[in-house]
Amino acid sequence: MKRRIILQTSALVFLGCIVRFIYGIIYQPWTVAPDHIAMEILVENGGWSYAHLIHYPHEGGTIITSILGRFVALFTSFNSLVVVAFILDLLSRFFQLIIVRKITNPTIFWAFGIWTIFAVPIMIPWATVNFGLHAISDIFPFLLLYMVYLKRDDKKHLILMGVFIGLSVWFSYNNVILLLPFFILPLVRKGLWKNWMLGCASFIGVMLLHYLVRMNFDYGFELTKLDLGSIRGADFQWSDPETYHRLYKVWTNPLAESAVVIQNTPYVLFAFKYIWLGFVCLGILGFLFRKKIVENASHFLIEILMVVSFVMLYAISPFYYDNDNFGNQVNYRHFSYIMPLIAFITIWGLSFLPFKRIFTTIFLGFSIYLGIIVFTIEPSNGNADMAAGWVLSKKFGAHPQELQTLIVHSSYDQSELIKGVGWGVTSVFFGQVSSSDTALVNERVTELKHWKDDFLIDHEMEFNEGVEFAFDPYITPALDPALLAIIKARIP
Repeated sequence: MKRRIILQTSALVFLGCIVRFIYGIIYQPWTVAPDHIAMEILVENGGWSYAHLIHYPHEGGTIITSILGRFVALFTSFNSLVVVAFILDLLSRFFQLIIVRKITNPTIFWAFGIWTIFAVPIMIPWATVNFGLHAISDIFPFLLLYMVYLKRDDKKHLILMGVFIGLSVWFSYNNVILLLPFFILPLVRKGLWKNWMLGCASFIGVMLLHYLVRMNFDYGFELTKLDLGSIRGADFQWSDPETYHRLYKVWTNPLAESAVVIQNTPYVLFAFKYIWLGFVCLGILGFLFRKKIVENASHFLIEILMVVSFVMLYAISPFYYDNDNFGNQVNYRHFSYIMPLIAFITIWGLSFLPFKRIFTTIFLGFSIYLGIIVFTIEPSNGNADMAAGWVLSKKFGAHPQELQTLIVHSSYDQSELIKGVGWGVTSVFFGQVSSSDTALVNERVTELKHWKDDFLIDHEMEFNEGVEFAFDPYITPALDPALLAIIKARIP
């Protein structure tokens, strides 16, 4: 029996691998992913220091991807992080399916397995791109579901659950949503308080260790001065009323749009996102009106809590994307974390409805159609090498000679990387600086001149082009345009 389940799961995962492999070969999405390129440069030429292994401090899991990337690089000259992303995506889908088979039945297993082959359009590119750990982390909600499914309330299990949640958050801050289901466990299971408190203690212990590592290990970004409360240098705007208006807009705009289209598709029908939302609502209704209301109630509650808390946190986060134009896989990348769980809830809930086979078949057909669309659209193309230089300058800007060494030994376009460096350091030195503040302007111009001298570059023209690019009116953060003339006059 176990062997048959393994073989069935492997077959479904293999079909999904074929889809992702073909997409990767056709479009090579990693070539237009700046963070992926920056990480690959570190894998190629970086040392074994903490700063060279981790990307951003809130993405502890990047240490694992970096080490795996260096191991893969021993056997191939191909982009090692692409291979790592492909393997981790494969493993995530495999264990999702195993867990679904454990906690449900063969019908749900096969339906969800078919869904995973094409998933949703935004997820296909991330099978070959390492960036943000959003898609890679989508296994963690399923692992928590399985731990709850075991229905073990003993001391050892609760302590392990606390450790698991702590390590999950350390791996990626996406996993903070696992806390809410853990906190409600004593409310849905009687007599759990004592062991649950031990689980909380183990979670706090892991978080304290994470805090000590984050505070005492050099992860880079000294020039940009990332603080503990910021993620990628962006901060939550708690006092802005607009932040909270997003709490209702997020469902019909970013979430639904991320599920059905990607940018520039010629097949966009505005109604698609409402069709998708309709199926999700039907799935939830299926749970609410099923005959055996108590059966699997705790699982359903936990799944809903994870989805709602994730979407709510995204809505108030600085990464919220809502535009008149549909976004692409980068704009909507955060939702790749929660999409498999939403699909699982939908498919499982539809199985409780009358005409369940018809509803499920239509939902899967709709999903497959959307997945096929992604093969007709070329990913948005930009100057990824230049943007990768910007990323590296933010991370190693406090060590210009180290930054230069990484770029010189890189296999990527050095000229474009240096343009990105000029752009990056200029935005750091002159962000929120007014040309009317003469003393501060003089100080920052002197700092930039010293930094440029320490960088010891041969591509001075490219660096200066990057400085000018930082003042482009469409670039964030927006710099005072009057500063450019001052910089040009004082720095040759």
